[in-house]
Amino acid sequence: MHGLVLIAFVLYCLFLAPPIFDRLEGTEGESRLYTMSLPAVTDNIECGVNLINANNSEVVLQGWAFIKGQDMVGSHIFLVLKSGSDTYVFDSVPWSQPMYVMEHYNDLNLNLDDSGFFAILPLRSANKGEYTIGIYIKKDNVEALQYTDQAIVKA
Repeated sequence: MHGLVLIAFVLYCLFLAPPIFDRLEGTEGESRLYTMSLPAVTDNIECGVNLINANNSEVVLQGWAFIKGQDMVGSHIFLVLKSGSDTYVFDSVPWSQPMYVMEHYNDLNLNLDDSGFFAILPLRSANKGEYTIGIYIKKDNVEALQYTDQAIVKA
């Protein structure tokens, strides 16, 4: 009987406890991990991504992005981390777009008010490796995906 209790406890710790503790270990305001299929790379996104902080537990990003020729009203920006074998998709929080972006793209006559984003990407569940940072924008039936030249490493 004691052996069965011990085996049940070990199985609980291995399979059920990590997701429970992930919720307790989370940072307030961190991005949610999504399981979704991504479209093919479109390379039609204008963006700027600033890496604020990165360590083995989280990556903090701030920036702006929009689909060329599209207003950003009603759009949602996701951040993608892609390695050779793994891809993670996280949501972002709308962020005030820097004034220099609005000034630079003013001649396009697009509403880019919703093009700024902020995200805290939790890396607790991510495998070790080097990840390229990507931007995925979804607006109604329009989707765009583009990878930046920036990368982070989880050791």
